[in-house]
Amino acid sequence: MSISALASTSSQVDEPSILQTSDVPILVRMSTLAYSPHPNLNLRILRVRRNFLYAASAATASELRMMNRLSKSIYPTDVGLWQIPATHDMREFWTERGSEPCQNKKSEYPKSRLEDGNRQLRYFPSSLFSYVQKPTQTKFDRPWLCYSESANKIFCFHCTLFASDVSDNLFCCGGFNDWKNVHRAVTVHEKSADNLESLEKYVALQTERARIDESLLKQCNACIGDLC
Repeated sequence: MSISALASTSSQVDEPSILQTSDVPILVRMSTLAYSPHPNLNLRILRVRRNFLYAASAATASELRMMNRLSKSIYPTDVGLWQIPATHDMREFWTERGSEPCQNKKSEYPKSRLEDGNRQLRYFPSSLFSYVQKPTQTKFDRPWLCYSESANKIFCFHCTLFASDVSDNLFCCGGFNDWKNVHRAVTVHEKSADNLESLEKYVALQTERARIDESLLKQCNACIGDLC
């Protein structure tokens, strides 16, 4: 029986996350299985989607919580906590999952409060997560923009993920929090060579992963066919 056939008999699994209950399939990343504190978990492969295994598990709720904490400690959603340069595994992980878990979108950011030179209190404006293009008045999201709660600064998802070394680009090294000039700074960074180059690397890795995943799926189906 193929992986696809096995998947058709299971419940639908949401996109990448490790679920907290033991009565539903859980998602375990292939390259992080070795880090599991419970390597003998009773896992049954249901389907492969890119670099992830969807599996049914007999693990207890406490074991799943431990795995969930482990995943977050390896690849934190707070961009301000990311190492530079990121490992290839980390780049693959976030290229697969996307920036949404790291954006930290809220209606208000009281902890971002800063006083400028004129003693005026300023905060990070959540409106920056999108912009309206003139003259069509079309609204676009900024998936690259992430707010770090640990640093109370904003970062560029793509630039931080693909930074090769520490640089003077505040959107990947150190973070940006000049709220007085943040609108202009975000617009400038969006069109900068650094941002466009990082975005190209992000798209290239997505394309590379798609090719590898297709090959992996064929291999897994062949192995399962041999076992059936």
